[in-house]
Amino acid sequence: MNVLILTGKFGMGHYSVSEAINEEIKSKCSDINVDIVDILEYLMPKTSKVIYSSFNVLVTKWSNLYNFINSNNEDYNIKTFNYLFVNKIDKLFLEYKPDLVISTLPISSQYISKYKSIKKLNIPLFTFITDISSHSEWIYKNTDFYCVGDYSIKEDLIKKGIDEEKIFVTGIPVKQQFKNNTVSLHKNRLKEVLIMGGGLGLIPFKEEVFESLNNERNIKTTIITGNNKKMYDYIKGKV
Repeated sequence: MNVLILTGKFGMGHYSVSEAINEEIKSKCSDINVDIVDILEYLMPKTSKVIYSSFNVLVTKWSNLYNFINSNNEDYNIKTFNYLFVNKIDKLFLEYKPDLVISTLPISSQYISKYKSIKKLNIPLFTFITDISSHSEWIYKNTDFYCVGDYSIKEDLIKKGIDEEKIFVTGIPVKQQFKNNTVSLHKNRLKEVLIMGGGLGLIPFKEEVFESLNNERNIKTTIITGNNKKMYDYIKGKV
């Protein structure tokens, strides 16, 4: 059986979820072949880097604008499918011969749903919603099943007309290395604070926040800055 996971690198969350799904499948069914493909790089190899870099600039430099656009399009799908993609998706399917497609990115859910409609395909499409919301950009009629992070998202999808039987509450997939770690419950252990800014390291803290955390004797703080070297260097100079 061949499983094709389609994803993208808007940040690194979508791609990390794809890798986690890959690990989970292989740990349970070693005879299943899994391939992970960045759909933008595959369909638009010459422009995907520009798209990604533009997105990074938008969310890092104009995050308020990005949040405004995102929140005001909650119930609207922005259609970006181009019929020129059909031949490229033909090539994609011919190359990987998928029996099942998993999407961790709204764009790939949109494109494969449209492709299924054009080609009259019955290939199963699973969409893993990697956000903590049920934004309509994830919802397409030819999606067979939705895997969501929690029950509130499931309820939101039902309200938007998705059949309950199509929705599975799986949590957000994480890699195997994080599943087997144990946490000491000893009463004298340091309390731990974990701060994550995603793959882009978006941590909008002010100077006094870092100073306050650094001055706490009974707290161990771990800050993950992703690919944000500027933030990493800034924080490193404060500890």
